Amino acid sequence: MLDPYIEMARGAFILGMVITALFYERFRMVSGGAITGSYLAYLLLIGDYVDVAAWLALTFIGWASIYAVGRVLPLPRKWMFFVGILVPAIVHGTLYSLGAMDVFGGMTMLLTAGLYVTNGLTAYDVVREGWVKVMGAIAAIVTITLAILIPLRLWLENSGYFQLGSDVIPPMFTGHDPVLIIVCILLAAAARLSLGVGSAGIIGTLFLFEIATAESLAIMIAFALIGTLIFRKITPRMALTPRQQMYTIFIVGGIVSWFGLFWATLFGWGGAAIPEGYALEPLIVIPLMILEGTRMGIPKALGGSAMVFLAVAGTSLVTQAETSLQPVYYTAIFAAIAVLFIPGIRELRKGWTAARQAGITYPVMPPTPAK
Repeated sequence: MLDPYIEMARGAFILGMVITALFYERFRMVSGGAITGSYLAYLLLIGDYVDVAAWLALTFIGWASIYAVGRVLPLPRKWMFFVGILVPAIVHGTLYSLGAMDVFGGMTMLLTAGLYVTNGLTAYDVVREGWVKVMGAIAAIVTITLAILIPLRLWLENSGYFQLGSDVIPPMFTGHDPVLIIVCILLAAAARLSLGVGSAGIIGTLFLFEIATAESLAIMIAFALIGTLIFRKITPRMALTPRQQMYTIFIVGGIVSWFGLFWATLFGWGGAAIPEGYALEPLIVIPLMILEGTRMGIPKALGGSAMVFLAVAGTSLVTQAETSLQPVYYTAIFAAIAVLFIPGIRELRKGWTAARQAGITYPVMPPTPAK
């Protein structure tokens, strides 16, 4: 059975992404990735103002962490990107674990990317473009999106479809252990930075683990494979920039995923039932898998995602185990992740050594003052 709340969330998500892409094309202003404007617009639509405030606070933490690390270590941009994602996620998870901010806790049922990812995406763009440009772009995108969604919401309410803001909206938070999210982010970083393979986005494999039935996974992988094969054929002919390619894949992949699940559910295909119960995850994870497959090839994209998936599954068993050995298990997990980073760190050191040697060989001397 189709859920009107989920369909509204998906409509808001696709609309926000289209407006984000058009805004970038017209003004060349970034806005915290492809999904942040959509995410914030939907939160405001349902009156979840606390989450919006939390997003802003965690964005500031991510921005500050990138600047702080950048003053100490000359890291490449892709490493800085994961710093901006990881630090706010650790702060978020720690506060939730301590019970200080449990209203922000867990992962949302409708918006998995939510507070664990969008603030880091925004922080990275703020470092590159500045607060005024990025926040101005986000504000404009959210305003335009809401200008379309609010009249639609009022019409749907008056027509008796549902009442946004009422008690019948599904719960927004579930009780996933924050350690699981942190491990997933670290594994995604190791896969991308150290091993050069995919990971279904930053926390996409966590959603794949949530729906882990053979039929459901088969549907998700089939959608991703078909989309990848199509985009690998057509994108070389379209002369798109990397960001344009990302927006195109997210919009087209999101729409295809939405309507694919819609019709599969309508015709009673059992494998679509579980993904259909989530609003945005299928519309995010499938395009992410298509994007990775298009850029790095299907073997690397799916192989890396499978590796992260299995590691997340193992970590989930540890988080659920009630044993005195749990700290030992956690230590082993994080030690194994640290080992995965070794190849990437070696490449970093090679780059630093080469840069230092170039500075010695070709020094740039300050001008000598005239006597």
